[in-house]
Amino acid sequence: MRRAIWQDDESTSYCTKCKVEFKYPTVLKHHCRRCGLIYCADCTSSKLLVPADELVPRPPNWIQTKLPNDFNLDEDNFRIPQRVCDQCSHIVRNLQGELRTSVAKYNQETYIDYNPSIPALPAVNFKLENELMKATVMLHNFRHTNGEEKIPRELLEIAQGVVFLTVLKAGFMFTGRYGTGLVVAKLPDGTWSAPSAVMLSGVGWGLQIGAEVTDVMLILSSESAVETFKSRAQISVGAELGVSVGPIGRAIGSDVTAGNKGAAHAFSYAHSKGLFFGASLEASGIASRPDVNTAFYGEKVSVSSLLSGEY
Repeated sequence: MRRAIWQDDESTSYCTKCKVEFKYPTVLKHHCRRCGLIYCADCTSSKLLVPADELVPRPPNWIQTKLPNDFNLDEDNFRIPQRVCDQCSHIVRNLQGELRTSVAKYNQETYIDYNPSIPALPAVNFKLENELMKATVMLHNFRHTNGEEKIPRELLEIAQGVVFLTVLKAGFMFTGRYGTGLVVAKLPDGTWSAPSAVMLSGVGWGLQIGAEVTDVMLILSSESAVETFKSRAQISVGAELGVSVGPIGRAIGSDVTAGNKGAAHAFSYAHSKGLFFGASLEASGIASRPDVNTAFYGEKVSVSSLLSGEY
């Protein structure tokens, strides 16, 4: 079939289907990525994979103003679900199983290079495939570090889950921390689950100054710890006392808790780059990232199904 053309934003003031008038900021314009026509949000409520030869390309002068560029680097990529109108959703919905198998990101091979001269990926990331690369390199680095920083093999063997995070922390007296990563769980047969994207955010205060980027591994040693990640409840990381003593540092002493259910056992390992010193009281939370999971798996999928081995 002939690929459709992107409808000019100025060509209409009404939704193609329901004819509602667009009024910024309450009723916004949205393009269907298959037919290219303009609709309201209610008439383009589905996000589905679209065959590459049917995906309508955006015009060269198209500018995304809602979100930072990093959120939208793959918006024109046929490997992630795209916004489609109700009519087009009926056409492509039956193709979703085949498209997820053939083109979705979770089915693509990724090459990992351990060359230390290659620039590191940013601490804050919006693609699960990049989080997988970071986690793989992080595990390699932690396991191949000499001395006390090496994670004991026995601890990994009893682990029920692992959380990988890269966290940016900066401030003077009052600090903020934000980072992204993923969590995986050990399945009953000893294999590991599909990854689920997570983010960490929090604030701190105390006698501290500086900035640092830290690679963190949380070894979840109990099933109750893994269960906290399967829910949508906020997960808080316990109070931490640590000192960064150079380009590479180490800090141990994080607990994982969820709500008022009590502590769930976890061990924390960290490598820090930069300078950060002093004592602080941290208030950080870890939450799931459903949008990042959807972009990677090609469909909406729950954290519980990922960590339970259902996917």
